[in-house]
Amino acid sequence: MDYVFVTLGNILKYRYSIIFKGGVVLIGIVFVAWSDTSFKLVEMEAKQNDLEFSVKMSTGASEVGTLNCKELVPTKEAVDCNSAQYYKEVLKPSIKLFNLVVDICLFLGLNMILLSIFGLIFKHSKVNLSGVLRCMLIILCLNAVFLLQIYY
Repeated sequence: MDYVFVTLGNILKYRYSIIFKGGVVLIGIVFVAWSDTSFKLVEMEAKQNDLEFSVKMSTGASEVGTLNCKELVPTKEAVDCNSAQYYKEVLKPSIKLFNLVVDICLFLGLNMILLSIFGLIFKHSKVNLSGVLRCMLIILCLNAVFLLQIYY
């Protein structure tokens, strides 16, 4: 088992700059996703909420998902009802998937930067790598558990 930790330590020692660059790229992807895509998703969600509210007000229903849109006379309310149900079915899983991908990129990017910092420290010090790598492995596992708790 020490062989694995020594090998990982050597990878961190000599490849820390590549790991750092990968972490910066992933953090950049997160910033682009937050700045560009999230506004479009919020705009779509606002449209879905407006449609849902207008259908609730015109029909008196408490929930649009339980409303049978085919029973409505073919009017604007029927069109709005179908649109609201479609947006509700499509938008919520899309937002969950978007948040999952962004959180995974953020998690991986931050941990790669953390690992590259450890690699830089290992390169310029005479520390026993196996003990420190075990501590790093515990930290990474705790980060993964934290990420899983967000979604489950």
